[in-house]
Amino acid sequence: MSRVILVLSATGNVGRPLIRQLVARGEPVKAASRGGSDFEGAVGVACDFADPTTWAAAFDGVDCVFVMLPTGFAGATAMQERIIRYAVERRCKIVLQTIVEGYGGAAGDVHASPYLGAERLLATAGVPFVILRLGWFMDNFRTGGDALTFSETAQAFAEVLGRPMEFRATTVNAFTDALVAAGMPREQTAGLVGALEQVEMGAAGDVFHDVERLLRKPPRTIRQYVADNVAIFSA
Repeated sequence: MSRVILVLSATGNVGRPLIRQLVARGEPVKAASRGGSDFEGAVGVACDFADPTTWAAAFDGVDCVFVMLPTGFAGATAMQERIIRYAVERRCKIVLQTIVEGYGGAAGDVHASPYLGAERLLATAGVPFVILRLGWFMDNFRTGGDALTFSETAQAFAEVLGRPMEFRATTVNAFTDALVAAGMPREQTAGLVGALEQVEMGAAGDVFHDVERLLRKPPRTIRQYVADNVAIFSA
């Protein structure tokens, strides 16, 4: 019997391309979202992290689950651990994607701490698991194999897109207000603001080579990333 892979947060910037690649490889995939619609060639299933009554149907017949849950709001940690415990009870293999910066991971790191409990839970769960402990993403300031400042990143965008662009520093309050104005709930802003403050202080300046060791190829540079998505950035 073929394994069935359940991808949580299926409609996001990570879930969608993951499903696309799994489907291309011929893997049977269930795409979990609150709406439950089919997309990218996967069977859609309704799954609301906050509503455990939706979980049974989503996990039905599933052998492996990809877990990536949102953080930065009240109750996020408990929500993560509940759904991981449910997956463990179903004896699923678990791939957990966390965001714990290589420069931190301590309990005091506001951006990392919500994930550490989930990691510890898996370590003693007794089921096969993989933890993808990521730092940043290219779409929210991951600069590939280089350690770049905000200004250098803006310059890279400007050069590839062929239009003026610059980084302008602002205050924490002004940035928080801008996030809220753009639609982010205020209670979710602390994690992003705290992480970017650490970046600004140079805490993310170390360059690691884990991506190249795992993929056996160098990571994309920021310029390559912009060039690959020039149509999106130019829209």
